[in-house]
Formats: sequence, C-alpha cells, structure tokens
Amino acid sequence: MLEIVNLSHGEIVNHTYGTESADSLTLDVIGLGRNSDEITVNGVPAQRSGEMFKAKIALRQADNDIVVKACGNRGTASREIKVKWDKQSFKRINFCIDDHIYCFNEVAKSRPKSIFDHFYFKKMRELYEKYQVCTTLNLFFEDARDGFTLSEFPDTYRQEFEDNAHWLKLAFHARMEFPDRIYQNAEPETVMADYEQVENEIRRFAGEKALIAPPNIHWSMVKTSALPLVRAKGVRFLGGLFFEGQTRIGESASSQLACDGGYFANEENSLMVQQHKVWHDYRCDITMGLENLVLNLEPMEQLDGKLKALFSDPANQTLHMLTHEQYCFPFYSSYLPD
Repeated sequence: MLEIVNLSHGEIVNHTYGTESADSLTLDVIGLGRNSDEITVNGVPAQRSGEMFKAKIALRQADNDIVVKACGNRGTASREIKVKWDKQSFKRINFCIDDHIYCFNEVAKSRPKSIFDHFYFKKMRELYEKYQVCTTLNLFFEDARDGFTLSEFPDTYRQEFEDNAHWLKLAFHARMEFPDRIYQNAEPETVMADYEQVENEIRRFAGEKALIAPPNIHWSMVKTSALPLVRAKGVRFLGGLFFEGQTRIGESASSQLACDGGYFANEENSLMVQQHKVWHDYRCDITMGLENLVLNLEPMEQLDGKLKALFSDPANQTLHMLTHEQYCFPFYSSYLPD
C-alpha cells in the first residue's frame, strides 16, 4: 500500500497550496503507506503517524516530478506523479463567445462602413470600452441556414480587426453548428481540415494579429487522438463541462456523474477538473479547464451572486465563462432579449 492522497497527477498547484517565494513553492505531500516502511518524498524522509505520512518539499520548476519511495521487509515500492506550478498565480478570466456565423453573414451581406455599425460588434466594443473586456469569438465556417461560408466574408474590414486585436480575438470553433456533436466520431484529419480552413479565412479577412488558438472546440468534443494535433497548432488550454450537465435552456442537469463534454477525459480526470477548475493533461500537454459559467443558461437575476461566489473563493485562480452568439438574434428559436 502506497498512495499520495492530497495531490494527483496533472494537478496545477499555486500559492494557496503552501508557501511561495521568488524561486520555489514549498508544500506538503501527504499519503498512506505501511506502518513499518521507511518513506521518502523526493529524497526527504517523511514524518509518520500510523499509516499516514507527510513530507515538506520545494518545487522549483514549471513541471515537477514528485517521487514517493517506500522501503521495508516486503521490498521497495514507489509512486510518481507530475504537478505543474502556476508561479505567482493571480485571479484571471477567460471570456469567449461560441458559435459565431450569423454576425459575419449579416455584415457580409449588408456591407456597413464599419463592422462596429452592426449591433453585435458594436456591443462587443461597448463592453470593452466600459469594462475593458477582452473577448474571443469562436467561429463556424458555415451557416447551416443558407450555406453562407466565411470565404464569402470580405477583407474590407481587415484593418479594423487588426486595430482592435488587442481586445477582440477570433478563433476556430467548428465547421458548423449542426449536426450536434459534429466531432464526436469525426476522424482527427476531419477536425484539422476544418480547423485550418477557419484559421486561413481569419488570416485573410482579419489578419494574423486577430487570430488566437481556440479556448474550446464545439461541444468540447474531439477524439483524444486529435488533441496532440491541436496542441501542435498552438492550443494550450481547452475548456469544457466534463460531466453531463445543462446544455440548453429549460433542461435539467443530471444528478448522476456521467463524463460528457470534456474531450473524452475519464471520470478521475474529469473530477480533477470539476474540483480544481483546471488540470493538466500531460499526455497531450494541454491544460483542461472547467467552464464555470455558461451565461446564456443562467437566469439573469442569479448571475451576480454566482459571479461573486466564484470570485470570492481563493481556490478559484481561473474563471472560464462563455455565452453563445445565436441567442442575440431575434430569429433564433431560443432568442434571449437580455
């Protein structure tokens, strides 16, 4: 018997875990082992209390191996995990809006003098000017209603996108909204072809400065074999729900734990994301994050309290929240006037 009980492989640790200095994070490693075994953690002899052991170690790298060794009359055993040190961590927000194609379709057809003459982009700029909100818009390639594609969007507004790229970013999301769960069974080559097609169009009409790696992929769902490919494209973070939850207005969230909407992470790793808000998948070198709030699913009168609760919890060093473009358009079946 040899287990680490307070840390897990891929856990992202910060100053809330121990004592941080300019060059190290000192924390306790706690676990269980046989009473008679001598146990060390990264070479440091552990204190014992029955089966429980504890050792204080210092982490000095971004990625740190923690090696527990137990020696006794039944031989030698070891446990090894890797944790990531979020050095000098501070509270920060990622805000993105999914499923964009309607606003691009309308601008392409009406050709206003400025993209900010369109109500949607105008609202984005108002949010930035009032609150300094930096936003990522996640784009579809095709509008399922009429077949419009990003290839039809003019490059007339390229300079405006470049001038505002410090707060307004554009990213790949999927080929199109439907069919639902479009990449659940798609081969990695299909995902990457769509990814590159959207990115190439963004470069053409908005410029390189406006392009950013996607913070999530439609339905948070691609085969695990695609993850190393998106990592090679520059993706370092992917958000998702990780457990079956509410996905539509009026839908009840399930009380049963069922892994879903989390890039096919297993139950143990999905629990890590749910409990700690972020977890690093060392297999593909991507940090997975919990989508703390899907704003269009929350009653407006409850949002303020939920945001305050999230911000007041010192364990929440990251807040990933999003909404969806289509709910802003009156013709959409689930239109939200607010």
